[in-house]
Amino acid sequence: MDLALWGNNGGLSWLRALMADPDLLIFDEPCAGLDLTGRELFLKTLETFQNKYDKAFVYVTHQIEEIVPAITHVAILKDGEMVFAGPKDQVITEEGLSNLYGLPIKNHLGIWAPMGDCQIAVV
Repeated sequence: MDLALWGNNGGLSWLRALMADPDLLIFDEPCAGLDLTGRELFLKTLETFQNKYDKAFVYVTHQIEEIVPAITHVAILKDGEMVFAGPKDQVITEEGLSNLYGLPIKNHLGIWAPMGDCQIAVV
């Protein structure tokens, strides 16, 4: 199996790896260090690419908002152990995320955030 690994140096140069036509692309926190514009450009490019070429990829992130529609299955790790895995709509749920983080998590208008007595600041 041919693999292409892209780390957290961001940008769009990962497209170069496609020249080798790998069987699997691995993105290891590719948006780390990118500003909001760069992150959104990367995610939109990834989504467009996936819709056109349907190439298998693994996407590693700590940011739930980076889970684009092209990602169909999710595995969640906690303390190095896989605690949930399966189809995205069965894993990324209010109950599952609340259990994972130990606080009430709700999806409001497509944004996952702590709710209730948790204090969050929006700037």
